[in-house]
Amino acid sequence: MIARSKILEGKQTELEALLEELLVHVRENEPGTLGYQWNLSSDSGRCVVIERYADSAAVIAHIQSYQPFTERLDACRELETLEILGTPEGPLADIAKARGFGVFEKQMEDA
Repeated sequence: MIARSKILEGKQTELEALLEELLVHVRENEPGTLGYQWNLSSDSGRCVVIERYADSAAVIAHIQSYQPFTERLDACRELETLEILGTPEGPLADIAKARGFGVFEKQMEDA
C-alpha cells in the first residue's frame, strides 16, 4: 500500500514524534506487517507511507491496531490518497471500495 499525505503547517515535529511511537507499536504488535516506512519531504510539506503486509488479514489487523493513533495523526496530516497494490480480499475489498482507495491489481515484475 502507498499512502500520500499533506503535513499540516507547523506539525512536522509533532508528527515525527508520533511516528516514532507508531513505528514501535507496529513492530511490536503486528507480525503480519512486513514493512512500514514513513518518508517525509525535506520541505516538511508531504509524507508518503509505503506499507507491505503478508495478506489482506494483516492489513485489517493493522487498521484495527492503528486506531489509537488515528486522531493524533489526523491532527498532523491530511490523507490525500491511499493505494492498494495487489488484490484486496474479504473485508479489505469492502473497505477499499467504501473508502474509494485506488486498487492496482495487475502486477508486472522484472524478476
